[in-house]
Amino acid sequence: MKVIEVFRYEVSPQQVAQFDQAISEAMHILDTEKRVERYEIAKNLDEPGKYIIRMEWESREAQSEYTKSAEFLQIIDFVKPFRDNTLEHQFYQCMQAK
Repeated sequence: MKVIEVFRYEVSPQQVAQFDQAISEAMHILDTEKRVERYEIAKNLDEPGKYIIRMEWESREAQSEYTKSAEFLQIIDFVKPFRDNTLEHQFYQCMQAK
């Protein structure tokens, strides 16, 4: 069953450029990961320090397996400075899509 992993972050105006760079580099690591069907990074238009990161995994097990990989540790290194800026980290099941 496909699982959607969602992160929401809020960073200060002084952190925006640093976060943009870090999250972009972190997500590029997923470009070759076959278990991730799709990901997106969205920045709030009205409040540029707010972000949503959405990853579609082939299954919850696939996401869990990925957390044991060297690539996952690289991602953690990029986002570690923003750990306290995490507003949400949840898993969702897609009910309907177009």
